[in-house]
Amino acid sequence: MANLKILLVDDDGGVNYLNRFLLEQSGRETEIQIAENGREALAISEKNGVCPDVIVLDVNMPVMDGFEFLQVLKETTPYYNTATVYVNTSSLRESDKETALSFTCVKGYFEKPLSEGIIKKIFNIS
Repeated sequence: MANLKILLVDDDGGVNYLNRFLLEQSGRETEIQIAENGREALAISEKNGVCPDVIVLDVNMPVMDGFEFLQVLKETTPYYNTATVYVNTSSLRESDKETALSFTCVKGYFEKPLSEGIIKKIFNIS
């Protein structure tokens, strides 16, 4: 199985550390990159010339938040239709969930941090 390219986008270093650890402990081959905001995430995708297989995205971040990132992804990149995004956030507001899920590339909305169930979804494990 080829390496799954995952981009973690969160301004909380502790959450990034834990999420990376959990993904690495899953036993799956992964290439994980980290961005601290949406602008960094776009720069990483642009630099690599490809969209990661999976983007794990926070909503509330400085510089460019998760919703702004999704909007730019939708309007300006060829990756919107191929991106698989999971929103992993501390926001439990129903309006945030509805907004996130209105983007067709968003496949799930989950509370931080990642869990075994979310990781199974990311790796498409039953």
